[in-house]
Amino acid sequence: MFEDNGDMRITKSKSSLKQKLRLEQSSRILPAPETTVIDGCALLWIIRWPRHGTIQNFVNSVLEYIFLKLEHSNVNIIFDRYYEYSTKTATRASRAVQQARTLHKLTPSTALPAQSIALTVTENKKQIISTICEQLQGRGETHKATAKHKLLITGASSISVEIFKGFTIERKDLETPTRRQMLSFLDK
Repeated sequence: MFEDNGDMRITKSKSSLKQKLRLEQSSRILPAPETTVIDGCALLWIIRWPRHGTIQNFVNSVLEYIFLKLEHSNVNIIFDRYYEYSTKTATRASRAVQQARTLHKLTPSTALPAQSIALTVTENKKQIISTICEQLQGRGETHKATAKHKLLITGASSISVEIFKGFTIERKDLETPTRRQMLSFLDK
């Protein structure tokens, strides 16, 4: 996992672990899930990226996907928080060197940049995630599916938000410690 000098070794593939953990079963014999957990950053790559359109067009597609899942089960959507002290920091730094860093100011009305530019440059990706989380929370409070199922949104904030039956609750019990809290804990 680490180089001789202490730096984290960057892996190129997760396929070996994924193959060992893989279990295939027919969906016809499985019960409906109580909760669907969605890796928000992976979702950004699988939703169709419009050739011509705006950030809002893409955000609408993401929200539509999430609300479809919410009709059948609770949904926990979890986005990376991009904390500087994260174990993923080294991986992101390695990717940043490999990618041309084209920073954009992204708003809902901005024309969509190329998917590789929008999703491989951390600052661009954080803006898209922020827009998705804001709109998901706003629409989730009135969406009919949240009358029956819970929507848990984990975005940039250290505190996740849960929406159920028109109410929004800050889930402080799920709070992620800040860098200062982590350092304070380690100093003890």
